[in-house]
Amino acid sequence: MFHNHEVIMLEKRLIQPEIRRSKQLLDQYLATDFMEIPSTGIPFNKKQALDRIPSEKNPDFHLQEFQSREITDSLIQLIYKAVIIREDGTKHYSIRQSIWQKIENNWQMLFHQATVCDEFEILLDNNLGN
Repeated sequence: MFHNHEVIMLEKRLIQPEIRRSKQLLDQYLATDFMEIPSTGIPFNKKQALDRIPSEKNPDFHLQEFQSREITDSLIQLIYKAVIIREDGTKHYSIRQSIWQKIENNWQMLFHQATVCDEFEILLDNNLGN
């Protein structure tokens, strides 16, 4: 059974301020062997994510143009465009990829990568605030 809509909603929830500020909630979304390669190219693991993310200033996120692919019944890959708008108004554009794994009936993010890309039109109807 294909769970792309469920996983897309989880991806969007994961960047909500109330989730990002809570180590306990983040822990539920990230797999034990989670790894991220951010746009800086410096990878980090789950422990590093839990130590870093809750203390960060939460920017505005805009996610759009989701594509999904079911790798297996328990692995889904998402690819989408993202814009991060910092407090000073600077915008950072990227193509993002996440791999979600179903572990004991719960989907958890196993891998995430951000690749810097050229500026693109922000589709406001896909704003996470909606």
